[in-house]
Amino acid sequence: MAPVQKKRESETEAENPEKRRRVEDGEEVDDEVEVGDDDSAGEDEDEDFDPEQLFDMSASFAKEDFDCEITEEQLGQFNTGFDQFMQELEESNDCPMVMGKPNAIRPIPTTKEEFKNNLPWINLSESVNEFSDSVRTEIQTAEDQVEAALDELEEKEFENDEEREAALDKTMESLNRERVETTFKVFNKTFDSLEKAIQADDDKEDLWGKFIVATDAVFDEEVHTLFVEEQDAGRSVALVSRLEAVWNKLAALSDDKIGCTAKLRKDTAGMISNMQEALHKGDFAQPGEDGEIVNPHKETKFCPKLC
Repeated sequence: MAPVQKKRESETEAENPEKRRRVEDGEEVDDEVEVGDDDSAGEDEDEDFDPEQLFDMSASFAKEDFDCEITEEQLGQFNTGFDQFMQELEESNDCPMVMGKPNAIRPIPTTKEEFKNNLPWINLSESVNEFSDSVRTEIQTAEDQVEAALDELEEKEFENDEEREAALDKTMESLNRERVETTFKVFNKTFDSLEKAIQADDDKEDLWGKFIVATDAVFDEEVHTLFVEEQDAGRSVALVSRLEAVWNKLAALSDDKIGCTAKLRKDTAGMISNMQEALHKGDFAQPGEDGEIVNPHKETKFCPKLC
């Protein structure tokens, strides 16, 4: 699981994950059926989001988020302790980002102090935050294009339902391919810029943070679907391999040169280990046409040498 973050409220998949699933499956979507708070109706869906909200990490966990037994009392204490921990972070830092999985800590933490002692985090600079926003926004543009085309198709008149479904299937297949291609291009362009930054003579103090947020975007199932389709498996493995190689180039530099520490290297290695584990466990996988979960990344390697 990627570091705990609050995603863009304007993102369609965040507001209506069922709609995104139906779009990807080529099903007809009724925009009048909304999933979410009725009070949000009528708000401008295209309103610019506040970049500072991107790392608003307040969240509530449920029993299903744990791979062990947890009582209602423990769950309540866990959520209260985590909320207090996050509130303290946000009050004393510009843009904090959790680098671990709160629900994976054992024993299960139930107080703010236990989270402070066991959950690594990093405070991102304004430059890093803007970099993260630019990467995610560029990918979101591809999502917006799919939604716009879908809306246009919904308004079009057809002679019958059969013709409508055929047009929808053809259009969505093409749009989903375009979205995937755009996402690959955005990530590879991002890696290009990071690699150039390593080689440049400029100040590299923010570079480690930029690598962290770029990696977080790659392993965020709410940002893209590159790890879902079997037909994209080869290219997504190559993408992860390239990210690992670029990380190794950065990690080869001295801590003094990149403003890093031994603890930050260790915390980042732990975050990346969680991401590789998520790939292997199939956290990004979805059921195929036969209902079976297909995970083409059971053995995908992502283990840069950071320490």
